[in-house]
Amino acid sequence: MNDISNRGWRDVLPVHPAADLFPLMSETELRELGEDIRKNGLQNPIVIWAHNVPNNQEGVKYSLLDGRNRLDAMELVGIEFTLFFGGPRGRENWIIDADIRLPDREETGVQLDFGSDPYDFVISANAHRRHLTAEKKRNLIAKLLKATPEKSDRAIATIAKTDHKTVGAVRAEKEGRGEIPHVETRTDSQGRKQPAQKGWSKERWRRHKERKLPTVNAPNALIEAWDKSGPRQRQDFILARKVEVMRAQAQIGKSAHESCLRRVPTGAVP
Repeated sequence: MNDISNRGWRDVLPVHPAADLFPLMSETELRELGEDIRKNGLQNPIVIWAHNVPNNQEGVKYSLLDGRNRLDAMELVGIEFTLFFGGPRGRENWIIDADIRLPDREETGVQLDFGSDPYDFVISANAHRRHLTAEKKRNLIAKLLKATPEKSDRAIATIAKTDHKTVGAVRAEKEGRGEIPHVETRTDSQGRKQPAQKGWSKERWRRHKERKLPTVNAPNALIEAWDKSGPRQRQDFILARKVEVMRAQAQIGKSAHESCLRRVPTGAVP
């Protein structure tokens, strides 16, 4: 049996990376939550994700998916509780033993999750608890892309409850800065693997790079070259310009960041 009689709950149960998509409450907010739990009990069970589950329960890996703030709040205000894994053989479960009201019939205070997407679960669970500004939404998308770059823009958009074009813009920015890896295939919301650039095989990319697109300086010459080109060449021309713009935007952002760092006096705290 593992417990936290003499140590914090984080020493007993690791936190799943998906739980860190949202920031923790401030100390003031945690104290308010802790006092509310002391008075009214634990309203919602904490959620523990079980993964790499074999045919038997031995070797199952557990991590906290939802409930960091509630457990931290209980510790902060001095609510004594014990978190442990136990119970009848073959029916073991994580249990919170505390002198407060617990939310479920079996009074364990814990809900086990074996199958859902952990990132999807965390966002769904927090959607009604927090109001996200546009900036916080983009930060959330960036965290999802960093954690699961293999997921398609539409799959990420479904989880983050946003538009896939917004995800694509954030992905292009982060890939341009080297903050997330570029993947050749992505997994859609149905679990199917698709090329990262639909319709663009490695051979087509090679041909595109070797193709010499018209270099024009005057507007009239550009219009003339456009009129003479075919649909495929027009599409390639537009894509090439988009790539150049994204690279330029990423470089401008990087240069601006480096310039700001150079202006900070030595020893100053930014």
